[in-house]
Amino acid sequence: MSKKIALFFLGDFRFDARCCNMIDTLIKNNYVDVYHQHDARYPIVSNNKNLKVKNIPIVQIRWIKYLSWFWAVSRVSLCKYDKIVASDLYSLYPLSFKKNSPKIIYDSREIYTELAVHTKNNIKNYILSFMESAGLAKTSSIITTASSDQKFLKSKYAHYNHIKYYTIYNYPYDYRWNKNDFLRKKFNISNDCKILLYQGVIQKNRGLTQFINIIQKSNKINGVIIGYGEHKNYFLNIINKLSLKKKIFILNKIPYNSLLEITASADVGYALIPSVGISNRFALPNKLFEYAAAQLPTLASKLPNLEKAIKSYNLGKCYRYNDLNGHIKFILSADKKKFFTKESSSLKWTSQEEEFKAIVLDE
Repeated sequence: MSKKIALFFLGDFRFDARCCNMIDTLIKNNYVDVYHQHDARYPIVSNNKNLKVKNIPIVQIRWIKYLSWFWAVSRVSLCKYDKIVASDLYSLYPLSFKKNSPKIIYDSREIYTELAVHTKNNIKNYILSFMESAGLAKTSSIITTASSDQKFLKSKYAHYNHIKYYTIYNYPYDYRWNKNDFLRKKFNISNDCKILLYQGVIQKNRGLTQFINIIQKSNKINGVIIGYGEHKNYFLNIINKLSLKKKIFILNKIPYNSLLEITASADVGYALIPSVGISNRFALPNKLFEYAAAQLPTLASKLPNLEKAIKSYNLGKCYRYNDLNGHIKFILSADKKKFFTKESSSLKWTSQEEEFKAIVLDE
């Protein structure tokens, strides 16, 4: 028997790999309503009768957007749904205020109370901790992206003994994309230069400072950033001041169903993440597995989850964050033929689907 599911996400779900994969799995046999922030520049095209996408307009001004989202989400009627997926903390909190609400599944894709961007802001961390603790009172299940995150949350919220915990990895929906020249042609990059690719949120403490340092120090490496975020202009200013506009290129966010083909046109994937904050130290980002799907060796940090995955499947190499010479040497010498194991082909969403369906539909 099909069920009615609601998924809430503060952002445009079409640019979020995790949301897209979850929705694609759920709509096969169930009715899914997605509440999100629609980017009008990208029209929604869907012929699936099981999917309804509902835009929640909010005021896009710094912290006001969170209050606006809280108010809008808290007014949505939930009585028609069998399950609700809160795809971030900012959705969990207002959803938990609803009386007689269906079971809430919290997709804790970050340690929201320990974000690197808030490391020096105790007030923000306190507010986020309060929101998360309050929201978990009505949460039936928590999904994390790594066992380390699960262990942390279990310890922090041990007093909530009604919650079940699961781990669903950030694997891409498919594996093995063919090499192409999209980025090389688009930005007129010479065949003599390696293309270093960063895809994801453009934000401080995500490793972009070192990304720029690498490009600045080598004439044989060009950089491409695919994504969006609150600090895009900050990094654009640095790129301009260092006269790197012809070496570092920023491509606006790409809908997830078109992303991996573009990923496959780079040479090396970038996942150097500074060890700032617990959320960063536990990092196991979806970009790592997207690079693998596109057959890009990954340059990564010596962080526990990254090292484990990279060594297990030979996805690239890990270095200390500030080892500039090591980074450049790896990028210039990385040969795709020397990386990836047969087992790495299992790093795709289909390996997670049955467990995810069981969490949402059968629990």
